[in-house]
Amino acid sequence: MALSGASDWTPLACAVTDTRERAGRYAPSDRREEAEAARREAGYVEAWEARRNGRFVRLWVLRVRVEVAALDWTDARWRLCGYLRRPYHRVGDAPVLYALGRPTLREGSVAGVDVDYPLEALDHRQDRAPFGAFERAHVDQYVRALRAARARALIPAERPDWPECAAPGEGHWPARSGVPDHVRLGLWRCCHQVLFLAGPGEAESRAQELASTIVSHTGCPLGVVAALEPDDGHAAADGRWVHPACTLGPARVAALWDDYDLAQHDVGETAALADVYAYAAERVRMSFERDARRHSVNWNAVECKPMQRQ
Repeated sequence: MALSGASDWTPLACAVTDTRERAGRYAPSDRREEAEAARREAGYVEAWEARRNGRFVRLWVLRVRVEVAALDWTDARWRLCGYLRRPYHRVGDAPVLYALGRPTLREGSVAGVDVDYPLEALDHRQDRAPFGAFERAHVDQYVRALRAARARALIPAERPDWPECAAPGEGHWPARSGVPDHVRLGLWRCCHQVLFLAGPGEAESRAQELASTIVSHTGCPLGVVAALEPDDGHAAADGRWVHPACTLGPARVAALWDDYDLAQHDVGETAALADVYAYAAERVRMSFERDARRHSVNWNAVECKPMQRQ
């Protein structure tokens, strides 16, 4: 998966050349649809090249696999695709740079996975009202997990000074039992697609870092790198090579370069990952509380709305 040399950049170089040549075929006054499209794509590519600024950087597509125990599909969707187990870039929560997958039920035992399920949520499993006690228990646990992940990144393993730094059963953190026997949990899997930029030799480290931002209840990495492929664009029907910037659009391109500018000097550094965990914990808590307030206001407005006369 690492870059092998200058030949790796040939498709991108061809795409830049083809895009510029295509736009140059049309006069500035030409307002035909194909002329407008050519100039628009050229603008995307020039914006990419300006941000690249001579650096050897490539677009990568990562698939992160995550497995959790859940009561049912609705619960799995909340645990895998809600406020919780999503990837975090250096720029923070960047939805334009990832696509959350759809949970699928897997065959197999949940033994060992069920300890990740918050026992507090089980007390409210019969009442899963939006932003209620059931959802809040999940959020509370995941915020603690992200803070534990930050502690793990900052404090060496031989110094479990905080309970959150020790694995279950070690240090001052007692081993947690599984869920009660009368509760049936299934094993659910989800694959998230994540976009990022990386220079030569950086792709695997960046992929591992992004996958590691999804954690278990103990703060250990839960996301697994399932696939990692470069995206150097594609061939159009007319034979020209289309630059990836032309399909990404300005918002994704800007977010990708903002993220890379923050990551290029400390790829894989634990201190940087600790900062991401700290941000993620605050983001999960803040987003949930913000949306809970909005939901409460909207719900109260509906309940207080006067009945219309017939």
